Amino acid sequence: HPLRTGIVAARPPVAVDPEKQARFRGCLLGGAVGDALGAPVEFMGLPEIRARFGAAGIRDFVPYVGKAGAITDDTDSTGAIAGNRLGARHGVDAIPRRWLEPLALRGVIEEIADDLLSWPQWPVWDRLPDDPAELAAAAYWIDRYPGG
Repeated sequence: HPLRTGIVAARPPVAVDPEKQARFRGCLLGGAVGDALGAPVEFMGLPEIRARFGAAGIRDFVPYVGKAGAITDDTDSTGAIAGNRLGARHGVDAIPRRWLEPLALRGVIEEIADDLLSWPQWPVWDRLPDDPAELAAAAYWIDRYPGG
């Protein structure tokens, strides 16, 4: 895709273990294939699937939202989860700046990450504490994450 300069950038060559690449691609593509096969029958019961596609059920891509092989938000979620896992393994410094800098809500996401990282210190209350210091801590979390 074009960068702000209008130049279409190619991915820089990086040495990748072919076996790992095949497994990672297989993971993402296998999920997308399963999504594309399942999307047209997602809310059907088995009798309806068999009536429409035969006793063996759906065996190949069929049109869904106007295109055979169309994927859904399930594949988007899989991509997000893969990004989560890679980010956790390699850290924020491995994410290209050109993706981080314009990222919507980046600061909010970083704050939530910091809050989640401090999870062991998260207090839980049945009632508001009487101690002023504990009450101040409770107010922070209650105001930050209401409805809990």
